[in-house]
Amino acid sequence: GYESSLSECTHKGWGAQRGCDHSQDVGVICSASIPNVQVRLADGVDSLSGRVEVYYNSQWGTICDDEWGFSNSKVICSMLGHGGVIRSYTHGEGSDPIWLDNVNCRGDETSIADCLHEGWAVQDCSHSEDIGVVCSDTQIEFSVRLVGGSTASEGRVELNYNGTWGTVCDDDWDSNDGRVICRMLGFPDVVSISDQAAFGEGSGSIILDEVACNGHEKTIAECSHSGLEINDCGHSEDAGVVCEGITKPQCVTVMEGSSNSVSLNVSWCGTCGVTYIVRYSTSSGTISEPPSGAASVSVTNGNSTLLTELSLGTTYYVWVAAVLVSSGIQGPYSNRVSDTTRSITPRVQGVTVTRGVSGGSPSLTVSWTAVSGSGITYTVRYSTSSGTTT
Repeated sequence: GYESSLSECTHKGWGAQRGCDHSQDVGVICSASIPNVQVRLADGVDSLSGRVEVYYNSQWGTICDDEWGFSNSKVICSMLGHGGVIRSYTHGEGSDPIWLDNVNCRGDETSIADCLHEGWAVQDCSHSEDIGVVCSDTQIEFSVRLVGGSTASEGRVELNYNGTWGTVCDDDWDSNDGRVICRMLGFPDVVSISDQAAFGEGSGSIILDEVACNGHEKTIAECSHSGLEINDCGHSEDAGVVCEGITKPQCVTVMEGSSNSVSLNVSWCGTCGVTYIVRYSTSSGTISEPPSGAASVSVTNGNSTLLTELSLGTTYYVWVAAVLVSSGIQGPYSNRVSDTTRSITPRVQGVTVTRGVSGGSPSLTVSWTAVSGSGITYTVRYSTSSGTTT
C-alpha cells in the first residue's frame, strides 16, 4: 500500500491471468484528501487508557480489533501526545458507527487516517470487538543483558523494565529481533538466534511476546509486540541470541615515545566507535592477561596512545582490549607486547642561561625543561672553552 506505482506491487506478470474475464474488472473509490480526524480514549480507568474512538464526519465512532497490532497503538498514543504504549486490548461496547476495521499502520504515521484500512465504515464487526489501548506518559525504555552464555556475546535475552529483570518469549522470534538486541548491546550484528530456553530458563516476568522488529530499530521498545507483560508463554520458551563478538585487537606495537620524555607509544589496528583499554605494567602477567594492579589508559575513537611518566631503562609489558561503550562489555586482551624505555637519556630541551649576582659575585643561572619520567638526574657541564655545539 506504500508503493508509488502499481508496477512495484507483486503480481502474476504482465498479461498473465488465470481464469479471469472482464466481469471481474476491479474498481476503486478514491478520496480527494486524507481526512483530518481526532481520537480519544473512552471509559478507561484513567486518561491513559480506554476504548479508542475516532471523530470522523462529525461523529464519534470506534475501531474494530481485527488485525490490530502494536504499531496501530503507537499511532493512537502519539496522536494523544503520549510517549509510549503499554498494551492494547479488546475493550468492547462502544456505540455506532464502527469507523475502521483491519487497520494496518507502520507506526510512524501522524494520524490513524494515514494507515491502511478497509475504508471508512467498511467492516464486519460488532461493538464487542471495539479496540482499546493503554498508553504511557513516557517513552518505554529497556536495559538489556545476555545471561547463561559462555561468552559476553551470547545468552538468554533479559530486559529490565521498571527496575525488574525479565525475559522475552520466543514466539515469532527471528534474526531481525536478535539484530536489534545485539546492536543495543553494541555488538556489530547477530550471528544466530535461539528458542526453547537454549541458554536456560529465566525467572520473573516474561516482559515481551510476539516481538516483530524490522531490524533497523534502535531499541526493542520500538518493535511491535503483544504488549508489556502480555504473553501466553512459560520460561521454557525464553529467547536467546548469539551476537557477533568483540574481537581481540590486532597489530599491537610498542616503541619509543617522544624525544623529550621517558615514554612508550602504543598503537593497534582500531575500529571507529569502540573504546580501547590499554593496560601496562613492569610485571609480565601472562601472554593474554595483565597482572592485577596494572595501570590503564582509556582511548576512545583512536588507535594509539602515549604512555608517559615511566621509569628510565625499564621494560614495560602492554595489553590492549576493546570495550563496547553502550554496554561496558569488554572483549579479550591482545597478546602481550613489550619494550624497554630508552637507556640513553633524551636530549634536554629549553636550556637557557641568564646573568645574575649572588652574594655580591657575578653568577649564571642555568634552567631547562624537565624530561617527563622518573629515575633521571641532570649533569650541568660548564667551561670557558667553547667545545662543540653538542
